[in-house]
Amino acid sequence: MGRLSKLALLALAFAALASCSKENGATGPFASLEVCLDMGTISPESKALGIDEDSADDKTIDRLDIFIFTKKSSSYKYSEHITLFPGDIVNNRFILQYPQGTRHRYIFVTNMDEKSADSYATKASKYSMTFLPRYAYCSLSKGNYSSHRLPIIGSAEVRYGTVKEVVVKMYRQQYRIDVGDITVTNKEFLSKDVFLKRIALINSYNAMAFLTLNFSSYSFNTPELLFGETSDYSENPIFGGITTGYSMAGADAYGDNELPSETFTDVCGNSENFFLNNNWKKDEGVLSIDASGDLLNATVETFDGNGVQLCSSTDASLSHTYTLDKCFYGLPGYIRDDNTSSLSTYDGQDLEPKLVVELSVDGETVFYPLYIRIPQPNTIYKVGNILLESEGSSYSNFIIDPTKAGRSVPRQDLEAIPVTYKYR
Repeated sequence: MGRLSKLALLALAFAALASCSKENGATGPFASLEVCLDMGTISPESKALGIDEDSADDKTIDRLDIFIFTKKSSSYKYSEHITLFPGDIVNNRFILQYPQGTRHRYIFVTNMDEKSADSYATKASKYSMTFLPRYAYCSLSKGNYSSHRLPIIGSAEVRYGTVKEVVVKMYRQQYRIDVGDITVTNKEFLSKDVFLKRIALINSYNAMAFLTLNFSSYSFNTPELLFGETSDYSENPIFGGITTGYSMAGADAYGDNELPSETFTDVCGNSENFFLNNNWKKDEGVLSIDASGDLLNATVETFDGNGVQLCSSTDASLSHTYTLDKCFYGLPGYIRDDNTSSLSTYDGQDLEPKLVVELSVDGETVFYPLYIRIPQPNTIYKVGNILLESEGSSYSNFIIDPTKAGRSVPRQDLEAIPVTYKYR
């Protein structure tokens, strides 16, 4: 695209936004602000094994919703909702125009469902910024996720006339887990008929908030505003070996509850499940899946028929490794639990997300839940090879802790599997 075309598009965006501002009663003189969306980068070596390059960046913007809060007296009040489309954005840049000297706070969100965006704006006009995080949650399952068109969020605070450009760091609300291989190494299984049936991301959060409950503690240009305070996990690293990450406290719809009710009311008034693929306290042999559409593809891989055979009672030469090369996407939330692994009792199990491998071993269902403790937004995790060394579990959400079940033989926990990560 030539320079003239780019300038023409910028002029169109400028005119549309200026007109929208004037319709809201604003008066000149006007100042212009060029907004640059920094979508982040991924170094080539961090891209998933065998996963095509097109899926590795997840930067596609089909729609950009901008929620604007204007300073009036001593507080910021919701003033406007603007929607831009790809033709309005050139090289991740566009222009805003407002009266000189006015102060504004912005929340930028990509790829929202139209009804959710309009309903969020209605909520913003009803509640103050202090209460908005408590009453305005969007549901991923209501059109706010589609394949490689992720909900990506950023914020900014600007006084017009003091700066001519603002760079907005955009953060993907979701995390991604790239799985390479799955290998059976349990010697007792090698002479049995073992089939790979499903891999699923369970207990994945569905309630999406755009501000933390205590957002007023943070600058409007920082990620803490979106994801909570930065916490030190060096004494007990979280998933991927991360030692410093967002707490996610107040970044979800939990409130102060240890465990949420099963549903929440989203901005559109729909009653929605808190979790996708909720497997908390499910019966033995059950892997519960309720995600559908693009979210089903984002969280579950199911194999047709009997599944992929990894071990055989009659063919010792059969490969025990299956190359999956799949991206799983989850929305992080805040779980108030001190567990650090999948080992638990039935009553002690938690709602942390887990990546579960389901096998059929001589006709018996066996699960391997890989524990994902406090996953971080805007992060890619790479699991090169999930090694299935233990006898697994009859429950999808936890592995019975041998020390609490009268067993003295230790087993290798799945958390020993190396996981690397990369922020986007």
